[in-house]
Amino acid sequence: MPFPPHLRPAPKPEDLAVPAMPTPLRPPRHKRSKLLILLGLVLSAICAVAAVSVFQSAARTTAVVAVAEPVRYGETISESALREVDLHLQPGLEPVAWVDRGNLVGRVATSDLTVGTLVTTAQVTGPLPPGTG
Repeated sequence: MPFPPHLRPAPKPEDLAVPAMPTPLRPPRHKRSKLLILLGLVLSAICAVAAVSVFQSAARTTAVVAVAEPVRYGETISESALREVDLHLQPGLEPVAWVDRGNLVGRVATSDLTVGTLVTTAQVTGPLPPGTG
């Protein structure tokens, strides 16, 4: 009749087998694949070009027109009322470029222009205020 596991007698020393010596492992061969080295270099070059491209696009700014002095609705826009600001343009934002500021000078403001705001073409075009009389 077999003993339950917790009541089994301890094995005798002569019953214990001496484990055989493990076979030594050979050192791994260092065979480098030229194709993998080339692939690593190509991927590194692609990542470097992508990083430079992202940095340059993030640093690209455009000179646009902002308001330096308040201009009220119906007043003529003067050169001194405008100033240049550098801006990273976002989609949907269409301010007047600084090189086109000559088109704004002498025109009538169709909305109030407050200091620090960007000037768009919609603020200087459209229905003019009624004349006197």
